[in-house]
This record gives sequence, C-alpha cells and structure tokens, in this order.
Amino acid sequence: MESSTKHTIATLLLCAAIVAATVIALAAMTPGA
Repeated sequence: MESSTKHTIATLLLCAAIVAATVIALAAMTPGA
C-alpha cells in the first residue's frame, strides 16, 4: 500500500507540474501579458 500511495502522489505531482508549465507557457505567449 505504501508504494501504491507513493506512486499515486508522484503521478499527481507530475500531472500538476505539466499543467503548471502549460499555463505558464500560455501566459508567456499571451501578448496582453
């Protein structure tokens, strides 16, 4: 159970990092920003 939980948390963190990077990239490419 420990490894499963750790794997789930790692996956969620990875997804969150990808989403954050995408948002930052879009914000940087926005002329209004």
